[in-house]
Amino acid sequence: MDSGMTGLIILLAAVGALVWLGMVAVRGSLLTARSDHPAKAGTGVSLPAEGTSAVVSKTLRPVGVIEVGSVPYEAISEGEFIEPGTEVVVMGHLGQRVLVRIKR
Repeated sequence: MDSGMTGLIILLAAVGALVWLGMVAVRGSLLTARSDHPAKAGTGVSLPAEGTSAVVSKTLRPVGVIEVGSVPYEAISEGEFIEPGTEVVVMGHLGQRVLVRIKR
C-alpha cells in the first residue's frame, strides 16, 4: 500500500470518529433539552382525569401545553386556538395527549 492510500484511510477514520463523537454530543444535548418536556403517558406520570380543570400555559394551535396545578401536560384542543391563561377542562385523552376544551 502506498503512502497516499494510507493517508486516505487515516483521514477517513478520523472523519468517521469525529462524526460519531458529534452524534453522541448532539444526542446527549437533545436528551437534556427534553428533561423539562411536558408529562406524557408512559413516563410514570398519569394523565389528568376527565372533568379536571386546567390552565393553558402554551397556546393550543390546536396542540400546546396545559398545567394542572404546576404539572405541565401536552394537550390538544378540539381544533380551535386557545391562548395562554385560558381555563380549560379535560375531555379525555388522545394517545399521549390530553384532549381539552374551553371551560364554560
